[in-house]
This record gives sequence, C-alpha cells and structure tokens, in this order.
Amino acid sequence: MKKISISLELFNALLGFVKQQPWIVSNDLVVAMSAAAQEYNDANKPKEPNEPKNP
Repeated sequence: MKKISISLELFNALLGFVKQQPWIVSNDLVVAMSAAAQEYNDANKPKEPNEPKNP
C-alpha cells in the first residue's frame, strides 16, 4: 500500500465527511481513518507531568 501525506485539517474534514455519509464509502475506510486518527492523537498527546500537581 502506498503512503500519502495530507494536512491534518484535510484529514479531519474527510473523516467528518465519511462519518456523516456512511453509504458513500465502505465501512473499512471509516474504520481505517478512525484508527489512523487515534494513532495520531496518541502519538501527539501532550505528556502528563510525572509529579503530582498538589503535593
């Protein structure tokens, strides 16, 4: 499978579109895009500080 690069804004717009129009695209695409979005969010989540906020 060939990898493509698109902007995050475009990806989110497409993801929103395919979720609203499920009859246009296969369910596999929605699942794959949701998984990719989750992966991206996990990878770019701000790290939690290790120390407790209220000592």
